[in-house]
Amino acid sequence: MATLTFRTLGPARTATVTGLLVGAAGVVVLGFVGAPLPLAVVLLVTAAVLVAATRGWWAPLAGALIGLADVLGFALSGAASGLLALDEPVRLAGSWLRGIGIVVALIAGVVATRESADGHRTR
Repeated sequence: MATLTFRTLGPARTATVTGLLVGAAGVVVLGFVGAPLPLAVVLLVTAAVLVAATRGWWAPLAGALIGLADVLGFALSGAASGLLALDEPVRLAGSWLRGIGIVVALIAGVVATRESADGHRTR
């Protein structure tokens, strides 16, 4: 009989997963104000599962790259203007959730990749 085992994630991997999921939650909140739910939700959640479930040193790199892609999309599409939408509290909250989440995922993903690669080389 197969048993399900959980492994603990290091702080950087945990922050990467949390950032990706918070970013996805922000996109969902933006959906409540009529913004279309883009492919970003699927990509952010899939990357979070990959980082959490895969032991490979490259998994956090995937999370960081998805975070980078969403940061660029957020900034270049004009969606970042929601960070200043004081007259639209739901848009404001969703934009801040998304922005903070994806920036955390990007930075933590780079740190986690470095930690994982360093650990991989010493084995």
